[in-house]
Amino acid sequence: MQKQKRKFIIILVFSIFIVFSLAAVVEAQGLKDAFGNTGNAGTVAGAGGYKIDGTVTAESMVAKVINIILSTLGVVFLILMLYGGYIWMTASGDEARVTKAKNLITAAIIGVIIVVSAYAISYFVIEKVTTGVLDNAPATKAPDP
Repeated sequence: MQKQKRKFIIILVFSIFIVFSLAAVVEAQGLKDAFGNTGNAGTVAGAGGYKIDGTVTAESMVAKVINIILSTLGVVFLILMLYGGYIWMTASGDEARVTKAKNLITAAIIGVIIVVSAYAISYFVIEKVTTGVLDNAPATKAPDP
């Protein structure tokens, strides 16, 4: 019975991981009606803040990949927390299972802290690169003839 539960949980975790790893961020790019006009759909999408010009930049692709990875890792964190809580609640006083659950929950929390820290660092670096930290450097003046 225990083997079946473990197999079910492993299959569930991998299924959820596959579903969320295949998720794509949808943008309203190049909205046109049947006659090739942007019309109301483009106007509404533009007013809503969606890009309607169809251009994709390196920054937007990196941001999409980071968002998908973070979403997936958030789901993995949630599953690990629920699984650790389930083990702890069904431990029935068994110290080995309680210790296993505590270790699992602790590892999940440490993992999410590492992921959020990595995101904060990457966001900071990308923000500084795209805003042009070097643009604030003093310009060199050409010598007077």
